[in-house]
Amino acid sequence: RDAQLLEMRRAFEGGFHETLSALGPDGSALEESLALFRELLEKDADNDYVFFWFPHNADELDKLGTDRWKERAIQLQDQREVRAHLDKIDLYFCPFSVLYPRPLPIPTVMTLVDIQEVYYPEFFTLEDRYNRDLYFASSTRIADRVLTISEFSKQSLLQHHHLSSEKVIVAY
Repeated sequence: RDAQLLEMRRAFEGGFHETLSALGPDGSALEESLALFRELLEKDADNDYVFFWFPHNADELDKLGTDRWKERAIQLQDQREVRAHLDKIDLYFCPFSVLYPRPLPIPTVMTLVDIQEVYYPEFFTLEDRYNRDLYFASSTRIADRVLTISEFSKQSLLQHHHLSSEKVIVAY
């Protein structure tokens, strides 16, 4: 199945959610995602990429340095609108910690860098901890694959989100 995923049309939830609140103060998750998208668009001519995006994120997507993302881009007003376009994609990728909309009847991949709220709860409000626990854990459980940045993050996800080792992929 993994080999099949590599040959499919891909969709990127380029909407960056309604806000960028899941990002660190330096925007590193955004920059890493843009670097990934830029690399794929420049070097992978064998696959089509569909970008779901919101108007307030156009400036960020322009940083990709190529207009190729616009070729099959779909502007959204609400993320639930993705469901109307599933016939155009084979794989749905969410780079920013929460898989939405869900569930989807196609393979899904998401990125969750870490769950630092588990180790440093004092740095998060009660509301932030509640939301992270609710949305991050449920997203990782329903996604077909979860990308993370280190073996420590993987082990944390396995322990706290009760995931199988095969589901979590260390990207670095």
